[in-house]
Amino acid sequence: MKYKALFFDADGVLIKDKYLFSELLEREHGISKAKTLPFFTGVFKQCSLGQADLKEELLKVIVDWDWRGTVDELIDYWLSRGTEIDPEVADYISGLQKFGTRCFVATDQERYRGDFLEEILGAVNYETKK
Repeated sequence: MKYKALFFDADGVLIKDKYLFSELLEREHGISKAKTLPFFTGVFKQCSLGQADLKEELLKVIVDWDWRGTVDELIDYWLSRGTEIDPEVADYISGLQKFGTRCFVATDQERYRGDFLEEILGAVNYETKK
């Protein structure tokens, strides 16, 4: 059976993250998971659903987290860590595309990560849709 289109989940399939972001903050910046957990189990879910803006919500917590930079620097740090495309999955997708299968990436990430993923995935010729 020839498929006309396939959707691949970004996180955990196409993109392999070694650590949760809260673990990176703790490991690399000494910001304990006890401080970040309320954010990630609370309002971050609203950010993922488009019901709250990540930057606005992070502005409310970064002082308590003892983050030493701006909110934009925190988001840049967040997006640039652990976002590695799995080369085997990428090759598999490329092979499918060569045979005419349209391939798409699906994700339920909040807006800033979604835009970031679209940018990096678009750089390797994947079809993306806002």
